[in-house]
Amino acid sequence: MMRALGLAGVVALASASLAAQGVMVAPHAVFIDHTQRGGSVLLYNPGTAPVEVTISTIFGYPTTDSGGGIKLDTLPADSAASALAWIQAFPRRLTVGPRERQTVRLLARPPIGLADGEYWLRLIIAAQAGRVPISGIGDTTAIQVGLTLEVRTIIGVNYRKGPVNTGVTLSNLRAQIVGDSLITRAKIERHGNAAFVGMIRETLVDSGGAVHALQVGDSVVRTYQSPVGVYFTMEPRLASAIARPALPRGRYWLRYEVVAEREDLDPKFVLKATVIKGVPTTVVPAAATAGEWQVSGSANAFVIISFTLPTQLTNIQALPGSTMPISFGATSAIWRRSTNNPAGGNVFNPAVGAVGRLGPPPNFTMYIWLGGTVNAAPTAKPGIYQGNVVVSLIYQ
Repeated sequence: MMRALGLAGVVALASASLAAQGVMVAPHAVFIDHTQRGGSVLLYNPGTAPVEVTISTIFGYPTTDSGGGIKLDTLPADSAASALAWIQAFPRRLTVGPRERQTVRLLARPPIGLADGEYWLRLIIAAQAGRVPISGIGDTTAIQVGLTLEVRTIIGVNYRKGPVNTGVTLSNLRAQIVGDSLITRAKIERHGNAAFVGMIRETLVDSGGAVHALQVGDSVVRTYQSPVGVYFTMEPRLASAIARPALPRGRYWLRYEVVAEREDLDPKFVLKATVIKGVPTTVVPAAATAGEWQVSGSANAFVIISFTLPTQLTNIQALPGSTMPISFGATSAIWRRSTNNPAGGNVFNPAVGAVGRLGPPPNFTMYIWLGGTVNAAPTAKPGIYQGNVVVSLIYQ
């Protein structure tokens, strides 16, 4: 029910409501290479009325506030990575007709001597989406009141010159169960000369290696995922509900991954994270970059899974003697019968081994995944480091 406002004139929103209609923007992230120095964004108006659009640019990047909420910092102290002064958008004003497409072009004029690296700005597409009239209950011939609706879409523009690389380190990871929710925070620091664009993945595992499902909205998932863009430092707070039934008493592990993968972006623009000198880098067995085996044998047979593991990786591109240590922990391996998905598999220590079981008819297979941790010394030489891993299946 609507209450009358005790003002000089009594007004109420018009009975016919108007939905705010903006324009669709594609792509939602623009990457410009120094050799091309240009890009474009396509605007589409799906509505039945023309939309007036204004284009502007700002410098900013995502950060987190004291509570872990993600916000866009438009007044950053460090502007060395700003491309605001030398990337322009054309046209700045346009009208997109009903069911019409128009293109906004980006032109870069970088300064001479620009250092290798990645530079950023944000493109703002502001669409005048309509007007909501406000009518008076009494005589409205002398006074007309309305609200103009505007929809803003803000997308990132990343300009890359020369070799670019990225990576992140994790610290101060903490997790707690509050009521029926899993709350996590971690400090994520970017390394390299480009932003890290990827995903955070969280999996709740009990002491026996079984995954406990989480709930996101109306969906029940085995792994909670959240996109993340780390331009300098982030400390995001993530919350997900624990799916019913409630957790029984016991000890649980949180598998927290930050991976350089994004399903909503073209893979050629997503930089792979590199190993950072002096900082341990871990690949969990459920990661897309983990080692994987598919083995077949006698249906339902029990086998001992035994690994021969390296302790050093050798640089095949450098002089002899250039190595990097590698280690494996209590949760570095997973096996699962019949199903090619590590989520829900059996976690074990590859240095100790485990007893596994091949699948039943007609799928006589077992899948094995292996992760590990490398630690490149500050003096490590660039190149490709390799080692050999042997997995043996011993029938009992």
